[in-house]
Amino acid sequence: MPTSMSSGKIPNGTKKDADMARTKQPVTNQPEQTGVAPSLPVIMTVDQVAGLLQIPKSSVYERTRFRGNGDSTPPLPHRRVGRYLRFFRDEIIKWMLALPQASHPRKRKYACKQRKAAA
Repeated sequence: MPTSMSSGKIPNGTKKDADMARTKQPVTNQPEQTGVAPSLPVIMTVDQVAGLLQIPKSSVYERTRFRGNGDSTPPLPHRRVGRYLRFFRDEIIKWMLALPQASHPRKRKYACKQRKAAA
């Protein structure tokens, strides 16, 4: 290590090199980490939610409206930011998993087709 450090002169290097020599740690522009990485939620737009659920955008808007008519499907969890809708990815996935599965796996026979077949 050069002896001219105490005099304040920087020998053959930059200020960053001098800082590294003094602190024995690399100088970075990133904040110091405390060991716990902050986990920020993933925020999604209507287009992204429609892509995730593989449904049209109009269905996403429709499912965000609350209708108290006894519909078995709860509304999509969302936040309104001004006039825009935003969604948390984790909440959308939980909503999807909470939906009931189809109780009738076979296609239903319609009454009008049965009448035509009987005639």
